[in-house]
Amino acid sequence: MNGERKFDFSNLFTFEMANNHQGSLEHGKRIIAEVGKIAKEFGIRAALKLQ
Repeated sequence: MNGERKFDFSNLFTFEMANNHQGSLEHGKRIIAEVGKIAKEFGIRAALKLQ
């Protein structure tokens, strides 16, 4: 592995956000915060995909 660490993708849930923010930076930040709360509350290993 040449000293490289591999990322473990098992049990990783990906949240996706495209135009859900409706062009509003504040709305987008609020969505990200809520996704974080949900992931933490339910013990979800999560990633957020932005488009």
